[in-house]
Amino acid sequence: MQSDYIKLLKKGTSQYRVQKVVLYFIIVAVFIGFLLAVFNGVLKENIVMIIIIYVFLGFYYWKNRADFKPFKYWQDQFEKTPKNFIWVKPITIEHTAYFVFTYSKSYKYEVLLKNGLKMTVMCPKEKKGLFKKMIAEYAPHAHFGYSDEINKMYRKDKENFLRNLTKSGLFQSAREFI
Repeated sequence: MQSDYIKLLKKGTSQYRVQKVVLYFIIVAVFIGFLLAVFNGVLKENIVMIIIIYVFLGFYYWKNRADFKPFKYWQDQFEKTPKNFIWVKPITIEHTAYFVFTYSKSYKYEVLLKNGLKMTVMCPKEKKGLFKKMIAEYAPHAHFGYSDEINKMYRKDKENFLRNLTKSGLFQSAREFI
């Protein structure tokens, strides 16, 4: 994988890996609170709350497990199993003042796999071309674009997503967008 691609992916996905550090910090803080409760003899009053917190954190981790994948996992996906990439969703976020005046835009792409995992890459405007080139090189077979109908098809059948898109005439190759 080219160094430009690696830099783009590392920088674009770094803010999502920060989430991992925050989650681990919270888990450690709750565990320390549990130990303090045990040693201070107030465990009976706090055990339910501690269990609820751990269940919530476990569910949160499971629901967002793709965000906790190390960068090496995603790099290996691009280099070794690019056929797993089936959909690239471009997302434009408009930052507005008072819901009227748009003062800036930011761009990101969600790259979705057959198994339901996704990687979100923040991409500055000047790097959009590089990202599209990388996708066209590693995953030209992936669908590029978004609509509600396509989203429903993905949620319904991830394994046959590309085949179903082609049958319905909605497929747009990522190669077309470079």
